[in-house]
Amino acid sequence: MSDDEAVFVDEFVARFVERAEAVRDAGMPPLEGVARVKWRQQRQLDYQDFAMVGDCDASLDGGVLTLVVDLRPRICDAGLRGAGVVVGVG
Repeated sequence: MSDDEAVFVDEFVARFVERAEAVRDAGMPPLEGVARVKWRQQRQLDYQDFAMVGDCDASLDGGVLTLVVDLRPRICDAGLRGAGVVVGVG
């Protein structure tokens, strides 16, 4: 990946981090009842989606952008990477 491509990918991922923060920090509009519930549900989904892309490992190879999103729980991730405590059955 060239330097320009690396910058593109880094900026792309950073924009999703910014979007997740913007959704998280947005104020509640004056809604009531069902509209309020739907707005809150959509806000949660938007935050979740933006945060996952913002936390992904991204690469650009031959014009193909690849996003790897690790959905394993953090404790599992720490054990697989050799960091933290691994709890065994025994």
